[in-house]
Amino acid sequence: MQFFIIVLLVCFIVFLYVLYTLVKDDFVINRKNISIESIFNTAFLTAISALFFSRLFYVLIYPEPIFFKVLGFFLFPYFPGLSLIGAALGGLIFFLPYLRNKNIPMGKAIDIFALSFLSALPVGYLGLIILTGNSIRSMFLFIIYVLTLIVSAKLIFPLSLRGKLKDGLFGVAFISFLSLFNLLASFLNKKPYIIFNVENILFLAILILSLLFIFYKEFFDKSSR
Repeated sequence: MQFFIIVLLVCFIVFLYVLYTLVKDDFVINRKNISIESIFNTAFLTAISALFFSRLFYVLIYPEPIFFKVLGFFLFPYFPGLSLIGAALGGLIFFLPYLRNKNIPMGKAIDIFALSFLSALPVGYLGLIILTGNSIRSMFLFIIYVLTLIVSAKLIFPLSLRGKLKDGLFGVAFISFLSLFNLLASFLNKKPYIIFNVENILFLAILILSLLFIFYKEFFDKSSR
């Protein structure tokens, strides 16, 4: 239990550090006079929403009697079970309306938060490998997220900073990669029926929608100008 909490805390610290590094020198954020405090408030509130929905999705997808008790639901370190897709959707449910309400540039914030979250994912999967053993699925995701982080930080995200990639597209691309990688990881599972569970159906739906959104922004918008 203690090690699980430590892994989550370390991931969140990495996320906040990368977030601070990206925000403090960002031209768009500074020009809008958006404070670091405002960005961090967004991060903490989004994290709370993501954690709640992560637990809620897991309980709904994998119902157990203990989860439907108050302590069983909220004491997830003792009764483990969190859903990555639930965290992503739950975070977005709060994140997007909050950005609009606070007049924070949505596209820029999505890109910055996406890279920050991506930076924490390899740490989380490394912790999972240490805690639960060297499973093929966890090792696959750890390696693929490390490679994705390197490519994103060195090649893709700088395009957004130079204005060669529309604000928000990097974040949407990250969501599509997140969905794709988890779908691919499901094929490494020894139980084929798990490929068609609720989480993977949601990942597939998000993958299709995010790719359609990228296609629309990159091609349809340009042709209509």
